[in-house]
Amino acid sequence: MYQRLQIKTQFDITQTNTTGKFRPDQVPYLDAVGYRIVDHITWTKSRNRQRNLETVIQILLLRSQISDVTTPIRSDDTWSFDFTVDTANAYGDDLIYLIQDLSGVPMIQVPPTVTAAQLVTSGPDQNIWVDIIR
Repeated sequence: MYQRLQIKTQFDITQTNTTGKFRPDQVPYLDAVGYRIVDHITWTKSRNRQRNLETVIQILLLRSQISDVTTPIRSDDTWSFDFTVDTANAYGDDLIYLIQDLSGVPMIQVPPTVTAAQLVTSGPDQNIWVDIIR
């Protein structure tokens, strides 16, 4: 049985598709979201946004295969995306295992949008939420 979930976070998890290493012979260019890469500084910002997304995806893959991952969208100061888990309850009752897996994972502030440098899954400084959509 499949389960559809949503991740929402205050960390910038924009899917820029910037990977590999900086290559000065390839600038200027636009990343996947139209951000202009002109030097190492702008490349690093684009890469770090992609790194944050990759980190969250890797955590999701620790316990289950995921599919139908949507492109993260920004709304105000949060980013969110949906995905399907191939096994319902793969993350435990009330997603407890996923919440534990996410808690305390270091993230990159691009630019600083949150006070913590890690994922916080509960309390007043919470900066990531997981919801069951269906």
